[in-house]
Amino acid sequence: MYIAGFIVTCTGILAVNISLQDQTFTLVSIAISALGYITSFLCRTYSVPLRALQIPALAAISVLIYALFSNNNVINLLIPSEVTGDHQLVVQAVVVWIAVLHSFTLSTDAVVLFACVPAMTALSIVSVHEPVPAVRYDFMLFIAVSTFLMIHENYLRTLSAQREGLTFRTPVLFRAQMLLALGCISLSLILGILLYFPILKIGTKISQSVTAPGVFAQTASLLKHLSSSDQLSLQKRVALGQGPTTSNDTPLMRVHSSEGGFYWRGATYNQFSGHSFVKANDHLTTIYGEAETYSDGTQENNFTIPVGVDDISPSKMKDATTVIQYFTVLGDRINSLFGAGEILRVRIANTRLFQDDYNSLTTAQDLPMKSVYRIKSIVACTDPKILRAAPQSLSSVPFNIRNDCMQTVGDPASRKLALQICKGLTNNYDKAEAIKTYIAAHCDYNLNAPACPADINAVNFFLFHSHQGYCDSFGAAMVMLCRYAGIPARLASGFITGDEKSQNEFTLRDRHLHIWAEVFFPGVGWVPFDATDGAKDITGQSQKKAERIPFLKWLTTHVNQMTAPTTLLLILLMVLIKNEVIDRIHFSFKRTKSPRGIPESNGRIAILFLQVVQRLSQLGIVWPRHLTPDEYTSHLFLSMPALNEERDNLVTLADLYNRSIYSGVVISEEDIATAEKAAASLKLFLSKVRKTDIVMPAGNFRWN
Repeated sequence: MYIAGFIVTCTGILAVNISLQDQTFTLVSIAISALGYITSFLCRTYSVPLRALQIPALAAISVLIYALFSNNNVINLLIPSEVTGDHQLVVQAVVVWIAVLHSFTLSTDAVVLFACVPAMTALSIVSVHEPVPAVRYDFMLFIAVSTFLMIHENYLRTLSAQREGLTFRTPVLFRAQMLLALGCISLSLILGILLYFPILKIGTKISQSVTAPGVFAQTASLLKHLSSSDQLSLQKRVALGQGPTTSNDTPLMRVHSSEGGFYWRGATYNQFSGHSFVKANDHLTTIYGEAETYSDGTQENNFTIPVGVDDISPSKMKDATTVIQYFTVLGDRINSLFGAGEILRVRIANTRLFQDDYNSLTTAQDLPMKSVYRIKSIVACTDPKILRAAPQSLSSVPFNIRNDCMQTVGDPASRKLALQICKGLTNNYDKAEAIKTYIAAHCDYNLNAPACPADINAVNFFLFHSHQGYCDSFGAAMVMLCRYAGIPARLASGFITGDEKSQNEFTLRDRHLHIWAEVFFPGVGWVPFDATDGAKDITGQSQKKAERIPFLKWLTTHVNQMTAPTTLLLILLMVLIKNEVIDRIHFSFKRTKSPRGIPESNGRIAILFLQVVQRLSQLGIVWPRHLTPDEYTSHLFLSMPALNEERDNLVTLADLYNRSIYSGVVISEEDIATAEKAAASLKLFLSKVRKTDIVMPAGNFRWN
C-alpha cells in the first residue's frame, strides 16, 4: 500500500515537472515525500500516534520558516524562482507540497488511498495547460497504480472483515477483486477513448479564457492577457509548441513614438532546452529613480537603465536611432515595461523598478489605468548595406553574447538544414534573410497547431514534422537555425507595431502580442527578424475543418476502431457492473420470498425470520449456511451483546422458523401472530443498531 501510494504521489510530482522543468524542485519534493511515507509506515508499524509527531513537526516548520526568510536558495527549493510570477505554476507547486505533506499523515490504509486525490489534481491541472504525451504517460501510470491501490485497500478491508466472520468466503472475495480490477482498468480506458478529445477541447478553451495571470494568450506559455482582470507580465520561460491558442482585440496599451512604429520589446531569452527558451540568469536588480517635479505639480522619477549582459554600449552601435516613446496603459494589472530596441531611460511615477540581467523591466506595483510612462531607447540600424558590412567573425562578438546566444542542443537535422540554406552566402545578413525566407515558405502560421510531443525537440518537430505553428515556433526555429549557421541569435517577446491610430501613434491589442528572433551584428546591435512575415496563415481553415467534425461523428468513427481487447474489457466491465452493482441493489430491495414446498402459513413465518436475517446481513453479520438457525442465533448474542434485550423474541422466532421449515406441521394463526409480534420488536430494535455496535465473536468462531 505504501509503495503504491508513493508511486501515485510521484506521478503527480513528475507531471508538474513537465510544466516547471525544475529538476531540483522535483528531486527535493520526491525525496521529502519518500521520507514522509517511510515515517508514516514506521509510526504505524510501531503504533506511534501522530500526536507524537506534532512537536517535532512544529519545530521543523519553525526552522523551515526561518530558513525561508534568511536564504533565498531555500525558497527556490520550495517554489522555483521562475514560477513566482505565474500563478498557474505556483498553484501546481502548491499542489505538490500538499501531496508531500499528506505523506506524513498516513495512519490508515484509507488515508494512503487518499494520496490519489492531490496526484489526480496535479495531473488534471497540468494536462489542461501542457497537452503533451508525457502527461498521458504519467496518467496511464497513475491509473494502473491507483487501480491497484484501490483494489488492494478494498481487499485488505474485506479480508479484515472476513477474519472477523463478517463477510464472504475467500474464493468469492478473490473473484470480486479480479472483476473489480479489470472493471476499473476497462472503465478508465473506455472513458479515456470517449472523452479525451471533448475534455481536451474544453480544457483548452478554459485555459484560454480563465488561466491564472502570468502568461500571454498569444503564445500560450510566454505572455497572457485575457481580460482586464488578468495581469500583463513577462515570464522567465517560453514553453514552445503548446498546442492551440487564441487572440482577441482587447486594447492593452497605446504608444506614441517619435520615429514611427517598431517592435516593442519586453523581454529576451537566450538558453534553449529543446522545449523552451529561458533566461540564462534570473537575477533581479532594484533601481531607483531621481524625482522630478513639473510645473503642473506632478512628480515623476527618471531612471537610467544599465546596459544588459547581452547588449552593447549605445556608443558602439553604428548608425543607431534614438527614439522617444510614450506608453499609455489601457488595461489594468500591467507591471512590465516595453520599448523599442535597447531602453536607455525611463520616466515614470513609480519610485523603483526591477531590472533583470537582460534589460527586462518591471514595476513594483501594477500600473494604473490611463497612466503614462516615457521610454528613451536606441534602436539598431536595419540598413542591409550596413548589416552586410558588419564583421562576420565570432571573434568580433562580445564574450557574453557568444556564451549566451550561440548555445545549441545537438540537433543534426536542424544543423544540416541551416548549412544547406546558407550554402554559398558570405555574410550573416544574407544568411539570416535566407533562413527567414525558408521558414516562411515551408511552414504555415496556425493558432490551432497541434502540441509538440514531449519526446521531440520542439524546433525539429516544427521544421520537419508539423510544418505549422504560431509565433513562438517561428521565432525559435529562426533563432536555432541562425545559431547552427554560426550567427548569434536570441528570442524576444513583446508587441508588434500595432494598429496605427494616427501618425506615429499605435494601439497595442492582445492579438499584437508576439515573439520574434533577434540577430546580433557586431558594431550594430540586435536586429529583429520575424519569420512569420510572408508565412501563410491557415488558422481560419483549420478552425473551420475542426468545426465540421461533430462529436457524434467522431464518436462513431472511433468506436468502430475499437479492438478485440477493448471489446473484451467492455464485456468484463458489464459483468462487474452486474455482480457488484445490480445484484447488490437487487439484493437490497428485492422482496424476501418464502421457501418453496411448504404451506402458506409456514411461509409467512419463514419470511418474517428471513427479514430479520436480511437486516442483520446489512449490519455485516451474514448467516453462514452451515449453521443451523439455533446455532446462528446463539452466536448472534456473542457478536451483539445488546441483542440480549430481545433474546426471548429472537429465540421464539427462530424456534417457529425451525418448526415451519423442518417439522411438516402447519403453523397456526396464533403462532403467526406470535411471530409477527416478535419480528416487529426485533426490526424496531435492529433499526437503531449501527455497525459500530458489532463486536468480534468470542473464541475461534468465524462466520464463514
